[in-house]
Amino acid sequence: MKRLVALLAGISLLGFSAVYAKGPQGGPAGPKPYQGAGIGKEVSEEAKSEAKNEKQKFGQVVKEEAQNKTRIIKHKELKQQQKEQKKEQKQIRKKAGSENATSQ
Repeated sequence: MKRLVALLAGISLLGFSAVYAKGPQGGPAGPKPYQGAGIGKEVSEEAKSEAKNEKQKFGQVVKEEAQNKTRIIKHKELKQQQKEQKKEQKQIRKKAGSENATSQ
């Protein structure tokens, strides 16, 4: 029984491989064109150039985000300094106002 199953499996595999080797009807024998990972040198060169462009675009995006982040940080620091200056001015005014009131 096991031999029969093995024999049938072998025959079916040979049949499928023979059909595959014939190729598409009206076309060349062997694997179908553009099948598999490595299609050709042109495609690999194109893929390399696309990958390079993607890396450059990604690098530009990262640079822009970093610049935006530094701009935001600088803006926050500037606003914080302005708040501190306003507080100092208010304290100076309060001191000046209280000195004038006590001296009169």
